[in-house]
Amino acid sequence: MLNIDVKKLWLSTDVRVQPLAGVTTAALDLDPWIVGIGIGRRF
Repeated sequence: MLNIDVKKLWLSTDVRVQPLAGVTTAALDLDPWIVGIGIGRRF
């Protein structure tokens, strides 16, 4: 058996950083590709 799995994941979040002078807000987009491969044998 051979199994190949490819997925695209869309993530979006807000990030807040609080330095000494004030609060900074930014948007962060994470768009990773997830790849999996499996090999099996049946008896």
